[in-house]
Amino acid sequence: MSRPPFPAGGAACAARLVLAASSGAGRAEPAPPGAASCRACHGPETDGAFADLGSLSARAIEEALAAYRSGARAGTVMPRIARGFSADEARALARALGRDPEPEEAAR
Repeated sequence: MSRPPFPAGGAACAARLVLAASSGAGRAEPAPPGAASCRACHGPETDGAFADLGSLSARAIEEALAAYRSGARAGTVMPRIARGFSADEARALARALGRDPEPEEAAR
């Protein structure tokens, strides 16, 4: 038996998460496919079990995904997930899910 990607009521939850992720201030583009799945584990409602992506800069998220993809950062599930995204897709996810960059980060 395969496990559904979201708990009971997950479709409605996923839709709300995509809307929340894509409605961030200053973000003109909608969240890319896959963003809702990230929030399922990495949202504020996870009680700290995993990092809340909204508390991290987009750059930090993008760098973490790159490290998981390359094998430089160990993990159980994240290396496999990160390898499923191209660098451009990871950047789009990071921009959609991360907090707006700090001024010195934006200048880089």
